Amino acid sequence: MLVKRLSLQHFRNIEKMDLFPTDGVNVIFGENAQGKTNLLESIWLMTGCKSFRCRRDREMVGFDAPFAKADMEFFAKGREQNVILFVDRHRTAMKNGVTLRSSAELIGEFSAVVFAPAHLSLVQEGPLLRRRFLDTALCQLKPLYAKALARYNRTLAQRNALLKDIKDHPELVDTLSVWDEKLAAYGAAVVCERIAYTAELSDFAAKIYDGLSGERETLRIAYASNVDTIQRIRTPTRCATACFRRCATARARIFTPAPLASARTATT
Repeated sequence: MLVKRLSLQHFRNIEKMDLFPTDGVNVIFGENAQGKTNLLESIWLMTGCKSFRCRRDREMVGFDAPFAKADMEFFAKGREQNVILFVDRHRTAMKNGVTLRSSAELIGEFSAVVFAPAHLSLVQEGPLLRRRFLDTALCQLKPLYAKALARYNRTLAQRNALLKDIKDHPELVDTLSVWDEKLAAYGAAVVCERIAYTAELSDFAAKIYDGLSGERETLRIAYASNVDTIQRIRTPTRCATACFRRCATARARIFTPAPLASARTATT
């Protein structure tokens, strides 16, 4: 997979640029705030993943510019291909002259690995960033995982909306088990993929760390879930059962009414 040409327009502080990398190693250097990281970010966006620097696409558009554009030619899957990204409030993408429904459809077409200072937060911050790191890698390796993750996130949002509605419409509580079943199935598929990938990552990381530490220390990476049995099960069907049971337990704890206090009658 080789980048043959990259053209940028109004991308952050890069007004206009045309880059023709060599087939070997390319070193990009320059003074601070000249756009080196911006250039790498534009290449990363061709993976179909979100920016590793910002949450809103609009932040990638140059000051006072109506849009940003990134145009890249690359060699992959035995042929030369072209991707064009337009960024205003959102991203739109074209691949080989065909407009895509979403830039996420680029996942699996072009792959990249990025390491930035912000990635130090993987060990410094909470588990959300670590899950996001695993998801980003898995989405590139397995495009079907991206669809499974999207289904899980969509179901989670709908279930959370239902929980809010139940406050005003208690009769809806009977439908919660349906959403729990879906959430457990989709969540189990996601978690099992994360566990398997973490195990592979641990093997590679251990070998590299052996060289760094002179084999004086051992590095191990493991995925810890709040559903204790998942680490031992590792099959989607049985994981889904464990997740559903956990949801059912939480549902019963929250929505089961407390028993009425016993009343004593006195006769005279």
